[in-house]
Amino acid sequence: MMVGMGKTGFGIASAVLLFLPVISHAECGGNYCENVKVQEMQVSYDGIIWMQTTGTEANLNCGPQNGFVKIDANTNGGKNLYSALLSAQARDKAIFVKTKDGVSPCEIHFVSVY
Repeated sequence: MMVGMGKTGFGIASAVLLFLPVISHAECGGNYCENVKVQEMQVSYDGIIWMQTTGTEANLNCGPQNGFVKIDANTNGGKNLYSALLSAQARDKAIFVKTKDGVSPCEIHFVSVY
């Protein structure tokens, strides 16, 4: 037993160390990427935005285009998604991104900034 640390303190410290890898894990799979950051965005004159995260978009079940997923900023929803992603990138925040199932190229359907 460590000096100055009771059984409760040791248990809490062990729990924190046990879950630390889970908390910091960033990856893409299925129809989402979690705990990733915006790595790059390409904005086109036609209103289509291509975004790449720090995750591996190739693991998504949709069809990423050269590692990028798509946002259609010609819609109100697309403008809102783009705004959230710009804010996350400017503040260096992690994001959760959900894509539409089985669509190629991948299209972003939902974003959460945390």
